[in-house]
Amino acid sequence: MKLFQIAWKEFKLSLRDRQFFIYSLLFPIALIFVLGSVLQNAFDDDMTFEKVDAAYTLQTDKESAAAFQNFAKQADGELIHFTKIDQEKEGRDLVAHGKKDALIIIDDQKIQVVTNMPDKVTKTVLDNYIQAFSSQYQLAAGIAQVDPTQVQPALQKAYSESAKITTAKPPSGNQVTSFQYYAIALIAMAMMFGVMNGANTFRIEKTLHTYTRLQIAPVSKMTVLGGNFLGTLGVNTCALLILMLFSGLFFDVDWGRHAGFIFCIYLSLLLFSVALGILLDIVSDNNPAVLGAGNLLVQVFCFLGGAYYPMVGEIMPRFSPVGWLNIGVRNLLYQNEWQDAALALAGNLIFTALFIGISLILIRRKEVY
Repeated sequence: MKLFQIAWKEFKLSLRDRQFFIYSLLFPIALIFVLGSVLQNAFDDDMTFEKVDAAYTLQTDKESAAAFQNFAKQADGELIHFTKIDQEKEGRDLVAHGKKDALIIIDDQKIQVVTNMPDKVTKTVLDNYIQAFSSQYQLAAGIAQVDPTQVQPALQKAYSESAKITTAKPPSGNQVTSFQYYAIALIAMAMMFGVMNGANTFRIEKTLHTYTRLQIAPVSKMTVLGGNFLGTLGVNTCALLILMLFSGLFFDVDWGRHAGFIFCIYLSLLLFSVALGILLDIVSDNNPAVLGAGNLLVQVFCFLGGAYYPMVGEIMPRFSPVGWLNIGVRNLLYQNEWQDAALALAGNLIFTALFIGISLILIRRKEVY
């Protein structure tokens, strides 16, 4: 009974704290609006680029020259345009001044490509077309040794099937918009701010001069710790429900049939952060600097976890509980994959148990806290 009385007291105190509403509700919602609006292009899967304009010059009379000229006529299309020039110097000048994307030089022994700092898309297109020509020329040379009459039919078939590159867009239900991405990520960030609530668990008692009353009351330190933990957990759980409902209504995050499990994952991160805050406060002996250290730690976790900008790959997010959650929730929502989500839940609960266990051991050893 005393445990729940202390928890209810902590719940009411947290509701009176302005910082709770700022960090747990207003700050995440404002960031979702700002980052979701500013970084919409970072989540646009439509790839558009200008046609590659390439020049070529033939410096040989061998069959390779005629073969490439024929290839250039057949391959000219939506992705690339070939222009024949007579002088290599003229082509190099065009590339140097940005009037052509590339110059392809065909001589007796090799194919040389001259470019001027091309972007990745241009380089990829050029590499694929040169590779296609090389493959087709080797095919024609091999066929010519066996049956010269079959060279043209084989090349015509190869030309008709090459140089057709299309991009397929996944179904709209599987795409993550900027608002959906940041809603998922910044709810996790709001749960991580439980570190500050945990660090303030006993500090608020001392600031309000209620801790002395608890010490002289027939209440154990374990009961005080558990009550404050439950009270902080309860008020942050309410914030989590509000954020998830708000994200579903205004940011089109369809939690769907996974809503309950995802709620548990977020709740596990909240448990992790509150337990970590309590441990930091106990280890530091109520040093006020722990709030700044806790805030810094939260920002590091959020940055590594991709809360502010999507990280390339999944290596860096693996070093952050925010990253575990973001990867797991997105994979569960949009790919129906449970593995990462289950690992995030299990990892948060394991670390929570570890932090609480260490906190209990330390607080028992302290005569005065």
